[in-house]
Amino acid sequence: MMKSKVVFLLGVSLVLATALMSCGKKQETSEAPASPAGQVGKPVDASTAGSITGTAQLDGKPPRMKVINMAAEPKLSALRSIPHLR
Repeated sequence: MMKSKVVFLLGVSLVLATALMSCGKKQETSEAPASPAGQVGKPVDASTAGSITGTAQLDGKPPRMKVINMAAEPKLSALRSIPHLR
């Protein structure tokens, strides 16, 4: 009985210590942004770039698209006269 109380108290102490350490002050990093604003990924040399062409075909009837409920975003919902589809 005594041993189970000690194990329980050690477990609770460990959980509390972990919670307190994770809620500490956020450390500042001196890292520069990975890329300038607006530029994503590596630049592409157009003379060596490839392309992909083709078509995709669906066997059978396509699935019915579901209407997205935009009631939680009235400003966005007001921008469109037709329902949003998923």
